Amino acid sequence: MVTQTSGVGLQIIDNRLIFYRTPCNESLLQEVAVTGLLLSEMAPGSAPTRHRFLQRNRLIAALGMVTVITEARWRSGAQSTAHHALTLGREVGVVPGSVFSASSAGCHRLLRETPAQLVRDATDVLTLVTGGRAYGPTPAGDSDVPRPAIDHRTGRQAPPSRHTVQPELPGPAGRDHPQDGLDEAQRLLLDALPRRGLSAPGKLSSVAGLPLPTVLAELTRLQRSGHARTVNGHWGRA
Repeated sequence: MVTQTSGVGLQIIDNRLIFYRTPCNESLLQEVAVTGLLLSEMAPGSAPTRHRFLQRNRLIAALGMVTVITEARWRSGAQSTAHHALTLGREVGVVPGSVFSASSAGCHRLLRETPAQLVRDATDVLTLVTGGRAYGPTPAGDSDVPRPAIDHRTGRQAPPSRHTVQPELPGPAGRDHPQDGLDEAQRLLLDALPRRGLSAPGKLSSVAGLPLPTVLAELTRLQRSGHARTVNGHWGRA
């Protein structure tokens, strides 16, 4: 995220640096390029795809000392960033919300199924940043004392932790996703397939970043699983 402050703006983008994703963002990104930093791990000419948008979250997680999730749907980029942070051994804080809000479903899922910590305010975030040594006013507001993060499961003080790799959270029954059950190459290829129209295998190879023989083999598998269709040697989503 880029905001207008007295600091330096940093924008991490999911495609080549010379391509501005939407016209409404162009002036903002040009300003960041002059006064701050634009960062991308994609090679020049790479097309923006859903997979690369999610892949970008690795950099976001790596650049932060702590990742704080304020809103996240059941499946969301915010959850992807949180899992990358946990994989890197970084602390993750989560702000809970209403149990009736779809925008908080992912937050509650992280709290229930991962080592993420519940955070209530900026003091809790500082606690995670300093490894349990944050200082600030107590709820009574009359002294400065250490305020440790709270383990939401027990309601007790949570010791500083460094997490191991966390597996992807399984989706609940009735919330199937088109990419469920696909391996990495198939997800890349499915993401590259056009929703409307058709593309040649060579073009798909360039967009997905996969060798042409792999593309041809995986296209056949995607067709058999009902994810892809072909017309005269060109391919699209089923």
